[in-house]
Order: sequence, then structure tokens, then C-alpha cells
Amino acid sequence: MKIYLDFDGTIVEHQYPIIGEQNPDSFKVVDMLIKADHKIILNTMRVEFQDGTLEEAMNYIQKELSKIDAAYKNFKLEHTHKKIHPPVWNWDRHLEDQCIYIDDICIGAPMRNNITRLGEMVDWSTLNKQFREFGVY
Repeated sequence: MKIYLDFDGTIVEHQYPIIGEQNPDSFKVVDMLIKADHKIILNTMRVEFQDGTLEEAMNYIQKELSKIDAAYKNFKLEHTHKKIHPPVWNWDRHLEDQCIYIDDICIGAPMRNNITRLGEMVDWSTLNKQFREFGVY
């Protein structure tokens, strides 16, 4: 399956241009997606800016994954060349298209309150349950 992964509001809280607080369970679930042989593609608005923040996000993800498993030091994270707007969260579509967009702007995606700021971000605990329920891993 292709997994399009947003960064701000998904892996971390929104605090662009800096990297916000890490979203709980985000890397635990991403680790399981990688181990289940899904293709992970970074799909972030940071790709639209030529300010080094895309590279910072990619380095952040690589570093955090390496803390989980040293094998991820050689993991090549791809990114989109232009942010792709995610479709409405729909498991029938995910399974049919073999594609999931994990993004805080995806209507219907599981959400939780931010840790340090007002607003919401992706709820990785609920995603973990859904991924198990729908046989993603």
C-alpha cells in the first residue's frame, strides 16, 4: 500500500516553520507500517517552500525512526514534489485504491487535541486500532 504521510499536524503539532511537539504514537505506527512493507511518502506543504523546512522534516523523521531501529538509518523516505490534497477518510476507498493519506486536513481522519496548543492533530492511537482492524498490518 502507498501511505502518504503529512508532517505538521500529523507527525508533529503545527508550529511551522519550526518542528512542533511529536505526536504520541506517530513513530510507533509508522514503524509498523514500514515493517509491513508499505511504501511511505512524505506529503507535506513544506515541499512548496524553498526554505529548508522540507529537509528538516525529512531529517527529523529519519532520526526518530533510527531511534526505533538502527536499520532505518538506510531507510530512504520519498516525498511528493507538490502537496497532494487528501481525499475524505474512507476505508472502502483506502482498501480498493491500496492508498492511504494520513493527514490532519483529511476530512473524517481520526483526530485528537494537540499537546501544547489549541487545535487538533491526527490520532495515532485510533489509527493503530483501525490499521489492525482492516488488516493493514
